[in-house]
Amino acid sequence: MLGPIGNVLTKYFNKKKLKDVRKSDYQAFINWYGADHARDSVNKLNGAVKKMVSFALDDEIIRKDFTSNIQVIANKDRERKVEYLNQKETAVLMDAVKADLDPDHPVKYMILTALLTGMRKSEIQALTWNDLDFLHSTININKSWDEIEKAFKPTKTLSSRRVIPVNRELLKMLASLKANNSTMVFYSPEYDQVPTGNALNKALRLIMHQQAIAKQGFHFHSLRHVHVAYLLGKGVDVYAISKRLGHSDITITLKAYSYLIDEYKAQNDDLIVKKLQELI
Repeated sequence: MLGPIGNVLTKYFNKKKLKDVRKSDYQAFINWYGADHARDSVNKLNGAVKKMVSFALDDEIIRKDFTSNIQVIANKDRERKVEYLNQKETAVLMDAVKADLDPDHPVKYMILTALLTGMRKSEIQALTWNDLDFLHSTININKSWDEIEKAFKPTKTLSSRRVIPVNRELLKMLASLKANNSTMVFYSPEYDQVPTGNALNKALRLIMHQQAIAKQGFHFHSLRHVHVAYLLGKGVDVYAISKRLGHSDITITLKAYSYLIDEYKAQNDDLIVKKLQELI
């Protein structure tokens, strides 16, 4: 079985041998694939091919890297817009999640944590009690969770290791989970493990459906976008948001949330014009 990437390569190159592929051939392939795919998909494909080419170079199957300095072409219409809730929807979701909190079912606590911290799912899953500083109201993000292996793993990047300030109210709510007698903050006694991504998505969509919040394709990671949208709406500096998210460079934040940032920029531009009009 070739897999999705292997199927794409076979469809385009047919039986052409790796050693016969030139840089111009590969650029044409990227142009062809990118014409109907979003940049993330093209980057994923290109990354897989580059890794394959690296192995081929090591084994001296080929002599030149035909993937070097390739221009990635993508279809802008295929780009997925950042999914987020407006402030009213965020408040409705927050109230719904806070209702009927039950330490035996930590999923709602995890949704609250995502909304109030912007942490990644695997970072939330990996939290242990010594990561929570109740005195200084901070969370130390220093590892992530591999739900397949059911084990800790390093954070996504080195910059993902960070200490962030959090609401005292959140920590007070999380403290009730200590009754589960586990080193893992979000251990579920019912399933004897930390809730999986599927469990989190299922619970989140059910709550949103019950609250008549309709967002196609919304999932647990979207709560990270909601966190960013809320902070931007409150005028928080993008650099501060970037550090809170664990991005190594502000350009990553600007790129990932360009749709949101442009939206708030347009609102601020209108406000600037309105305020300047008062001077005339």
